[in-house]
Amino acid sequence: MLKKSIILFFCTAALIVSVIGCSTIASKPKSTPSVKASLNNHSNTAVATAPDWVHMFDEKNGYGESFDCPVMVTSNSGATWIDVTPQTSGNAPGTKVSGYFLDAQTGWTFRLQPEKSVTILGTQDGGQSWSQLATVPVKYGDGALFVVFSDARHGWFEETSAGINSPFSGELFATGDGGNTWQRVASTEQGNLPFAGSLSVQKDGTIWLIGAGIRKSTNGDKTWSQVNLPLSADQKPEEVSKPVFFENNDGVIIIQLQEGDCLLYTTHDAGRTWSFQSKLPPALRGSGVVYDFLNNREGWAINNGTGPDPSAKALFVTRDGGYSWQTVSINIDLKNKFVKEIDFVNSKVGWITYNQSTGSGLAKSINGGISWEEIKTEGGILK
Repeated sequence: MLKKSIILFFCTAALIVSVIGCSTIASKPKSTPSVKASLNNHSNTAVATAPDWVHMFDEKNGYGESFDCPVMVTSNSGATWIDVTPQTSGNAPGTKVSGYFLDAQTGWTFRLQPEKSVTILGTQDGGQSWSQLATVPVKYGDGALFVVFSDARHGWFEETSAGINSPFSGELFATGDGGNTWQRVASTEQGNLPFAGSLSVQKDGTIWLIGAGIRKSTNGDKTWSQVNLPLSADQKPEEVSKPVFFENNDGVIIIQLQEGDCLLYTTHDAGRTWSFQSKLPPALRGSGVVYDFLNNREGWAINNGTGPDPSAKALFVTRDGGYSWQTVSINIDLKNKFVKEIDFVNSKVGWITYNQSTGSGLAKSINGGISWEEIKTEGGILK
């Protein structure tokens, strides 16, 4: 199941069509396969704090992450979160760990080491046990990782530079065997990765790159084309969301213009063409807005803007593809709290995560967002 939440990314380039050819990389470092030792030495504890970010596969099963617990899973609707982060030796200070699950059982952990390597581990039982799959030499070691899988065998990760003392750069790696081996297939320095940015992928393997424009690759990262959205000459994009795709080739993407308006576009042919759907209401402007779309018609949004009354956060709901939005008062106190994630698995059941003074908070709705109940997580060693 592909992630549905929408986050806006800074975008400076005009959205016009162009094609980038694929030049040959002079050196293509491959991963070093690791001995398939089973690693069961995660903490196996129910953590007392909610995750910072969640993705639910259904009403009960999902995974999340936090600073202290990079890989967490739940099987009871978020009431309990189990830290299944694999504990391996040799982690240097500054190691960054993140997880990615394709479904409730199949997942990967990526460890970005400052000495410029990424170690990949895999699980087939929801994180109860892990196998070390590969160690990949990378160029930077100080930036971020973006990870996507289109199925259990085909995946990509992009490693980016921190961009502090040098231009923001990136390199893209691909696997065709579930993460056992990886090959560098593109980089910004070689010119066959258009820019460093966020990744999204469709089930057919089409890769989307969001950053200084919108690019996609339909041939397994070999060539990239810049996506054409129907914008007038005076409409200048400021921020753009990752495209989100659903069943039946439907999808949505949101553009924020420099003047502040947010525009919703839809596709019915898996992203080959996009049509303007609607202009979002003025209350849903700015990078502080968090969206989640269940399909082309149903969506939710919360604005974290710092208006005159930050406590008056409201949930906006659409059932007609964004043509109209219903405002729903949020019954829990979100004053001075930043909502980070909305995640609905159907028309009724969804979750939100938010920052609070004591850490992260988590709330659940079972009526489409009309009311919310805060989840109080409890910690302890599992028997």
